[in-house]
Amino acid sequence: MRPGRRQQDVKDLKKITEFLERHNPFTIFDDSLLINIATGLVANENVNCDDALKLGKIINSKMDGQAWEDITLSKSDQAK
Repeated sequence: MRPGRRQQDVKDLKKITEFLERHNPFTIFDDSLLINIATGLVANENVNCDDALKLGKIINSKMDGQAWEDITLSKSDQAK
């Protein structure tokens, strides 16, 4: 590792450390909540993007056995 690369790595590590000190993801009061670590914004009960894989499987199962032109997707089934 050349000196320039080491200096850049130290700068990058400092940026990450400062960010995590300002936006500490480990001080969250309730770990069952979905919280943006950059902004602190807490998702409400309508947000379900953390279940995207499960939702995708449900949508796929509804499409099984149907012709492509007969498939209609419901907005209520999408990840939010």
